[in-house]
Order: sequence, then C-alpha cells, then structure tokens
Amino acid sequence: MAASFPVPPPLHWRVSGASGGNVGYYECIITNTVSTNISFPAPLSLLVSTATNISLADDPIVGFGDSVTPPVGQDVTKTIDGTLAKYLNNGANGIVAPFTGPVGYVTSPNAGNTLVTAMRFFAASDIPGRDPADYLLEGSNDGINFTAISSGALALSDVRNENLTDPIDVTDQVLQEVDFPNSTGYFTYRVTFNNVKDERFRHQCAIQRSAIARLRGEHRPGIERATLGTQTFYADAGQNFAGASVSAYGVSPFSYQWYQGANPLAGQTTATLSAITNVQVANAGSYYCVVSNLYGGTNSTAVTLNVIAAPPIILTQPSGNKTMYVGGTLTASVTVTGTPPTLYQWYVGATALPGQTTANLKYKTTSLADAGAYSCVISNEFGATNTTSLNLTLIPLPAGSYVASVAASAPIAWWRLDETDNGSGNTGTIATTISAVMMASTPTSRWASPVTALSTRTPPPDLPSPAPTSASLAASAGLISPTLRLRIPGCSRWKLGRIRL
Repeated sequence: MAASFPVPPPLHWRVSGASGGNVGYYECIITNTVSTNISFPAPLSLLVSTATNISLADDPIVGFGDSVTPPVGQDVTKTIDGTLAKYLNNGANGIVAPFTGPVGYVTSPNAGNTLVTAMRFFAASDIPGRDPADYLLEGSNDGINFTAISSGALALSDVRNENLTDPIDVTDQVLQEVDFPNSTGYFTYRVTFNNVKDERFRHQCAIQRSAIARLRGEHRPGIERATLGTQTFYADAGQNFAGASVSAYGVSPFSYQWYQGANPLAGQTTATLSAITNVQVANAGSYYCVVSNLYGGTNSTAVTLNVIAAPPIILTQPSGNKTMYVGGTLTASVTVTGTPPTLYQWYVGATALPGQTTANLKYKTTSLADAGAYSCVISNEFGATNTTSLNLTLIPLPAGSYVASVAASAPIAWWRLDETDNGSGNTGTIATTISAVMMASTPTSRWASPVTALSTRTPPPDLPSPAPTSASLAASAGLISPTLRLRIPGCSRWKLGRIRL
C-alpha cells in the first residue's frame, strides 16, 4: 500500500513600505520532525529608476581590454541581447594571472542621443568573486572624447541568476541598480570595469563579466547649441537684445517652449527666441528653452538679461565754448535717452535759469554777469545726470559804435563789412545768394548800378542766428548810405538793416 502525505498550502510573505534598509535576499526555513530545508534565496532589490532600457540587441557595440577572443556565446553582444547570457573578458593578461584591467565595452544606441540616468547590473552564473567591483560610465558625442557621467563601487550579491537563456526580468532576478543625476545627452557610451570583487580571484586566469550592465535612461532631446552668459542693458535706453537660439538632436519631432524664469513666453515656440527692442526693466531675467520629444524635455542653458534702471543717458552734449557780445542770445541743446518722464533744468554755474526747463536753451544775455559755465541737469525717477559745460564769454558793446548800432536794430544775423577774421577763425565764407530790393530813403540816393543781388556771409559767433542774412555791397565811390529793405525768399517778414558803403 502506497503512503500518501498531505500537500501543505503555498507560503507567502510580504515586505510592506520597502526602503533601502530592506534590500537583500530572503530565505524560508522549513522544518518538521524529520528534517529542515531552506528555500532558494529570493532577492529584494529597490528599483528607483522608471526610465526605459536604451540598449537594444541590434545596437553597435565593441568590447575592449581583452587580449584573447571570448568563447562562443560569451562575447560582448551578450551585454545588450536582452538575456542573462554572460560576457567573458579575460583582461590584458589573457588566461595568465593576474587579471589586469581596464576592460569593458563601447556602444552607440541606434536611437541617437540619449540621456542615461541609471544602470542595472545583473548577476550571471559564474563564481561571485569574479564579479566586477567597480564601474565607470562615460559619454561622448564624437566617439573620441569621453566625459565621465557616473562611477563607484559595486556590491552584487553572491546569489546567482542561473538560467542563462532567461530574458531580463527585474521582478524575479538578482541585480544591483545605481542611479545618478545627469542632464547631458550623448550618442556613445563607454562602460569600464577595473577590478574584480574578490582579491583571491586576481590570481585566476580569467575574469568573468558576471554582471551585465544595462544602460537605462531616456531618449530625450540633446541640445547642441544655446546662447550662453549674461548681457547687461540700461532700461529704456534704446538698446536691443538680439535674441537666442538652440539646436536640438535626438529622436524627432521636437517641440520648443521658451521661458522667462518660470513663465512660458506666449508665441515663443520655435528654436529661436525673438529679439527684444528697447529693453526695459520688465525684460530682466533668465531665458531658456525646453526642447521636448516623445520621451520628455530637456532644458537649454540660459541667457540672463540684467537690466539697469538708471538716470538718463546723454547722447549729445551741448557743443563747445562760445564768445558773444552782450545782448546776444545763447542757444544750446542736449539729447538724452532713458526712462520717462524726463526733466530738464539749465544752469549757469550753480544758479538755475528761470524758465529754461526743456532740452533746448535759449537765453538772452543782458550784462557781462551772464558769462560763465552753462550746463543742464537731466533727471528721471532713477536719478540725475549732468551735461558737460558750455563756457560763454561776453564782450561789451562799445557805446556809439557801429557794432552797437547794428545790434540795436536786432538783425537776424550780420557780418562785418571788411570781412576780416573776428578772432574766432571765421573768415566770412560765402554761404548763399539772396534777392534784395533797394528802396532809397531820400530822393537824392544814388547807386552806381541797379541792385539785383547781395552776397550773404556766414554770421560770426558773436551774434549767432538761425539764418545768415548780413550782406556787403560793392558801390561807386562818393555815394551816400541809403536804408535798404531786404526781403529773404521763403521768409514772411521784412527786416530793416543799415549797410555802410
């Protein structure tokens, strides 16, 4: 008669709220009155990364550091074939002890640019002491120059993944995950191992790559170019920001959104950020672009606009120094830019000139006391700016002189009859020709010939005016000095003046 035994129900245990402290391997000890058995260890790995696997079986990959050819079925392609099959690398000494690194592989995902943020190392079926003890992950965009992304020690469990044909399955296999920050995408990756786990196996004839490094990350866009640095502008100074641009690569199609700080900019949804004309305080901040594709978004580096709210900026200063006769009118002007409203006040020395509160000064002198340094203070809500000084020299009018008589009639402009240098470098160069009509003041006025035109001369700086109208007239000897009424074409007024013959 055959004996029968009751079959016990399956046993289950649960770890709730798993954290780093729960990582390890769990066994169940089963005993009865006859014997004791221990279950196969069940691994508990804490997986943080939710990124996808970027290494696929058909990606280009080459191994390095092995001085002999790996056995059939244990070549470098096994690191990305999606199974637990192992990769054997004997190191620089081949099958002769001791093992010498570095060894590893280089792969370029067919997806193009990727952003790796984690790696998973799966234990193979070899001796635990031959596991790699450390790793180095590097990235490159030209396949020549590599940049370190992450490195550190490894501590794979002695528990093995036995079935080499099993596909990768994170829910029921022995592995170690390493996570690291990374914001730079690359086309090519190099994984390097330098040491084995157990020093005793440095005297073995081979090193088994008993862990398969699986790159995990995202096919997010990489950004090849972005406008960098900080630019400084003055508010409302008429200065322009030229804009910025980015160039993305990776899995297309891409979408673009530019930001000013945390705020998306309406309409700025191309690879180029529009220029800003007449930069103002509100334009200050950091500008960057988020380039996105199906797998996520990547932030470009930022260009920062510093905008200084400053007093008015003077574009044109009052010109030069001037010499005038007392009674003349001093004119000067200044042009500025800056944040409005803009206020003006002209000064002579430290004394404010009443009523002179525009960008243009027009001040009639009355005495020698009006001589001095004339300047303007321009201000807005952010401060004030002083112009350079215009130094005015005044010459008294000699009583009863020809100069005094001409000035008394307030001509538009005039020139000395002898047309000699007045001491300021003005030689009386002909400026234009004006029409004139002669009207004799007395019936006895006589002229050598009819007057049809008068040659006008550039006015000297002692009595400046808007238009040169002084004249000289050649006449026959012995003629009297008539009073002429001159009409300037284009002017609406007649002006009396006396011409000495």
